[in-house]
This record gives sequence, structure tokens and C-alpha cells, in this order.
Amino acid sequence: MKRAVAAPLLSILLPGLGQLVNRQAGKGAALVAASGLIALLGVGLALYKLNKAAMALLELPEKERSIEALSRAMWQEGVGYLVVLGCVFLAMLVFSIWDAYRVGKRLDREATAKEG
Repeated sequence: MKRAVAAPLLSILLPGLGQLVNRQAGKGAALVAASGLIALLGVGLALYKLNKAAMALLELPEKERSIEALSRAMWQEGVGYLVVLGCVFLAMLVFSIWDAYRVGKRLDREATAKEG
């Protein structure tokens, strides 16, 4: 499969994989590590905020406990960081796909020139 097709598809799965296929080890490793860090940070912070919201929910009388009350407590805890992390991850994903396609296309063109 040509790199211009395979690399962006792999970058959709995990930012940086396309760069690794295109033999850009440093850039690929950095993108994989950064996306993993963002995912861990997002999950960790979400679980922390969920725990705080659940503890606040337990302070309510039993009749007032509901999914809606948990949702309100989560929003009161603040989930803006998830939006920021999501935007950073999305920007990194778009860059990874674009870069993998651009470099893959160049490598395909160079390989074709060598063959013919």
C-alpha cells in the first residue's frame, strides 16, 4: 500500500503512527507520547472530578440523589479542562494526518522516480 494512503490512516488510529511508517522516528515518537500523555491526563482528571462530584452527591439526602444531580455536580466541579484537552488532541490529530499524508506523498513520488 502506498505511504500516502497508509500513513494518514494509521495516524487516524493514533497520532504519530503515520510518521513512524514514513520513517520519521523522532516526530512519530513525540506525537505518540504526547497523545498518550493527553489521554492519561484527561482520563485521570475526569476520574478525579467524577470522584469529587460523587462525594458531593453522597452529601445530598437520598431522595435527591440522581444522575441529573451527579451531572450538575460534575459541571460545578468544572469540566472545561476536558474541552481544552480535547481541542489540543484534535489539533494534534489533524496535524498528524496532514503531515503523514504530505510526507508519504513525497516519499511515494521519490520511490516512483527511482523505479522509472
